[in-house]
Amino acid sequence: MVIVPEIFGATASRPNRTDWLAATPRLLECSARHHSLQRVIIVASGRGESIPLLIFASEQQELALDLDLPSDADNIFQRLIRNPHIESDTPRERECTEMLCAVLLNTHRLRLHLLNWLAKSVDQDAGDLADLDYRIDTEGSIGSKRDDLRIEGWRSQEDQQTLVLLWTIEVKVGAWFHESSIQDSTIPTTAEDEERVELVNQLVNYDHWLCHQPAEHRAGFVLALDDMACDLPTNLTMPWHCLTWTDLAEQVIEAISTNDLPPSEEMLAKHLLGFIKKHLWRVSGMTNDRIEFDDLALLRAFASIGVDCDKKVTRLVAQLEGMLKEADIGEGKIALNQTLFRTYLRCTIYRYFFLPEEFPYPILVAGVEKDQLIVFIESAKGYAQKPAITQAIRSVEDRLKERNQEWRVPSPEDHQGLRDLEVRLPLTNLLVAPDQEAVFLEFFRKAFEDINQVGVVQAIQERLVGSKAV
Repeated sequence: MVIVPEIFGATASRPNRTDWLAATPRLLECSARHHSLQRVIIVASGRGESIPLLIFASEQQELALDLDLPSDADNIFQRLIRNPHIESDTPRERECTEMLCAVLLNTHRLRLHLLNWLAKSVDQDAGDLADLDYRIDTEGSIGSKRDDLRIEGWRSQEDQQTLVLLWTIEVKVGAWFHESSIQDSTIPTTAEDEERVELVNQLVNYDHWLCHQPAEHRAGFVLALDDMACDLPTNLTMPWHCLTWTDLAEQVIEAISTNDLPPSEEMLAKHLLGFIKKHLWRVSGMTNDRIEFDDLALLRAFASIGVDCDKKVTRLVAQLEGMLKEADIGEGKIALNQTLFRTYLRCTIYRYFFLPEEFPYPILVAGVEKDQLIVFIESAKGYAQKPAITQAIRSVEDRLKERNQEWRVPSPEDHQGLRDLEVRLPLTNLLVAPDQEAVFLEFFRKAFEDINQVGVVQAIQERLVGSKAV
């Protein structure tokens, strides 16, 4: 960790508000010089007029290897996976999934090495994995849902094939788990939930599907930038294990270091490793159980301001329930989702546009997400009427932007294809406002008014009814 005294001066150990404002130009200059730093942690140094110290996390540890990796310019995955959003260095999840799938399909020894590693992580012994025939693909159907990557291992005996191994892998590159409607009605619901379609963590649906498959060895994996084990649902019944892209890279390094890969596989392994090194490598993903300084800093910050922050945000967002009722958008109960410091990093209200038994989607969500005020409309990626929702929103998009240029239709790659429409406002806008609550409420009032004035609900309803009739 690097504390940056140059922002406030060497003697300003507890800068006040005046010091903070005067230091803004130096802060921006320092941020520019530290452009390669991965994150910034704010550690509270006191109450009242004291302003938290900025602590910059040290640069990510380089992947110290002498494996003659291809340059970024020559890396085949780097050239194929291009993120057009220059403000983000995070590649797209779908393309990263296809990259991993392609490597597994086009290697033998490397694939076997990785499969043995996965089997060991969930304590499964499927015998000699080399004797199985593998079918590996992406976007496999799970009812109306789809998993990211599926690995099937089949054993052939006397012209008969038996499914021995079935693994599903949920791939994450920056996103968290999302919620979707229950895939099967046999999943238990509470009496309170019977009034609406129950939303569950996406892994609950995948887990339920795995339970009903005939394979002897079944398991689920989550492959993400950071270990997401703490965010796994507690009601999963099949074996689930969380891995990081850094874990995967370390296994690829081990496979290369054995000098046992044929040239074609070594080439693919090095290109995969080079891409992970560039975009997906995280020091936090390396095996390290020691509590470091940044862990302690975050604990102290949360203990000092975390609980109060949660209460402040929840109090503001709770006021939106009455505003949404008054706007008369949606049907049924308005629910509050409080996950500000876990999983979804948001505190929001949500409501169904129509009666769930008629049309379970779309859903209107409004509140705080990370450091943004946000209103968005979403529907499940595999929902049969999603194209109709998209067409309806496209038909009113120009009129929405006439009222507020910040309205946008996210690309299919954003938010795992869930969001159909959104508008945001940085929370920093509230910091300079004399009446923060007024600015907060005005943003949502105008957003709800935009939805009503341009006829978003009516446009969606007309398209859904039309598509249902066809």
